[in-house]
Amino acid sequence: MRLDTCDLLCCPACHKVFDPVGCTGGVIEDGTLTCSSCQKDYPVRGGIPIFLGDRISAESRSSSFTTFDEHTRQKVLQREWHDRENFDRSYKRVAYGSKSFFAYLLYYQMREMENLFAQDQYSRVANICAGHGFELEFLSRFCRNILAVDISWNSLQVALKRARELGLTVEAVCADAENLPLRNDSFDLVFAHHSLHHLPRPLRGLQEMLRISRYRVAMSEPAKGLTRTMLTRLGIKPKVEESGNFVYEFDLKDVEALCSNQHRLRYFHKCLVTGPADEPAWFRRFDTWHITPVLCGAISLGNYVSGKLLGTKCSLLLEKNGQPHD
Repeated sequence: MRLDTCDLLCCPACHKVFDPVGCTGGVIEDGTLTCSSCQKDYPVRGGIPIFLGDRISAESRSSSFTTFDEHTRQKVLQREWHDRENFDRSYKRVAYGSKSFFAYLLYYQMREMENLFAQDQYSRVANICAGHGFELEFLSRFCRNILAVDISWNSLQVALKRARELGLTVEAVCADAENLPLRNDSFDLVFAHHSLHHLPRPLRGLQEMLRISRYRVAMSEPAKGLTRTMLTRLGIKPKVEESGNFVYEFDLKDVEALCSNQHRLRYFHKCLVTGPADEPAWFRRFDTWHITPVLCGAISLGNYVSGKLLGTKCSLLLEKNGQPHD
């Protein structure tokens, strides 16, 4: 990690700045960040600072795990699942600009919001719960300075590899999204895509995103509504995901309650669209038969007519009383 990026970090315990130990040529690859106030040390491994602490870094099979509170246990399970999950080359591997049906479904909500983002260029973007880097290509259209944040160090390694394959310069921080080690008002855009619902307290995660943003916060998440309730009761949508988390559903009222004099809700839109993370072979037949544009048009029309009522996912954009840096 570059030292100028370290300047954006703050101690999650006392929110003070760090003294880096182990720098070479303006970069810290393997070393330590020591808080200038409380003197707490945080390791840097493979250029990625790790801010998880002893409890979240613990193993679920350890004797101490049962003594943790419910929220901490959930974070441990999330970290372990994502650390051991292997994202092969086919997982969500399709270019943002692809005209395939698979790409249409994967990037549906991002494309919906692209015009909103394209109004500005951003000097810094934080990708919260970045996972294996699925959103990086999209975010690189608006900014070349991206920080990926995730609770899983292994996932961040995959994200950085993906960034290199895309020719992007991306840095990473391993941290809990409910307690971000980032300074107030330090990013022009803070973005999360279908990630906050993994958290024990998703609205706490959204509050943290608002804190570190000086201009915009955007995210796409499961939406509360009649359709999702029915799909969950029928077992089509899970109440608890494979990684062990309860699926939180966002509601317009939840978001509005977080808005203060500093924030305004610029955009909130629900849609009904879903798709697999790996491309089924039969999806390619739609492209071969040249019916993909018809299917995409039908989905767009359906969402225009009834997405607000029947949507199972939502996209939102919150703005602060600021402007992006040039």
